Amino acid sequence: MSSEQMGIMNGSMPPHLGRNIWATSKLQEDFRLRKRAIREFTQALLIIENYLRQYIDAVNPSVVASLTETEVHPQHSVC
Repeated sequence: MSSEQMGIMNGSMPPHLGRNIWATSKLQEDFRLRKRAIREFTQALLIIENYLRQYIDAVNPSVVASLTETEVHPQHSVC
């Protein structure tokens, strides 16, 4: 049990302060969970991108070359 929780239980800390501490820790946990979810989602997108590149390369290697060229030179528009 944290010192803040002990202070609340023995009455030396006002209850609203305890609620603020709880809310802050809850927000921090929510942030950590969202950050982890975003990281996992990004990894999944990278896996999908890699799979699609391999598939396109197997079907038509010139498509991959044109995609890579577009990424290197983003000022060119793709029509």
